[in-house]
Amino acid sequence: EEAATSPTPCPAGKYGENLSLESEDQCSDCTAGYFCPSGTIGHPTAELVCPEGHYCPSGTAHYSDTPCGAGTYNPLQKQYLPSSCLACTQGYYCPEATGNIGIICPRGHYCPASSSAAIACDAGKYTLNRGVTESNSCDPCPAGHYCGAGTDTPTPCPKGRFRRDEGASTE
Repeated sequence: EEAATSPTPCPAGKYGENLSLESEDQCSDCTAGYFCPSGTIGHPTAELVCPEGHYCPSGTAHYSDTPCGAGTYNPLQKQYLPSSCLACTQGYYCPEATGNIGIICPRGHYCPASSSAAIACDAGKYTLNRGVTESNSCDPCPAGHYCGAGTDTPTPCPKGRFRRDEGASTE
């Protein structure tokens, strides 16, 4: 009497298109635009569609293996080329795996195109606005105030002290 052997699943990045496969080389590469965890049975379906913020070339084991890089985004599902990841729009920043247009640049910062993070306005400058795109949009800190890097609201000088000039970065 032969010992029963349990079936061996197709490895991650592949799927079993038919029953009764005899070897791993009969497993098919995962379809571009999808990901296939180990043991995927049949052609990958909707729950294995590559999500926004990623791209999945043929043979992808898990979508987290191929995120869009920082400074880019991808708003569409089922993408399979790195070029599906678009440069982040100015006024926004895009961390790795961003799926929508990005995160609006916060007050006290600016974000040129392809930003992976918001850049703080220099010390001595500030901005009240969100979505600022360049450093020259950061305004000089007004007289009688000081502004540390990334300030969105100038801080008044302490009682008994005054700054006559604009652009102060410290008390």
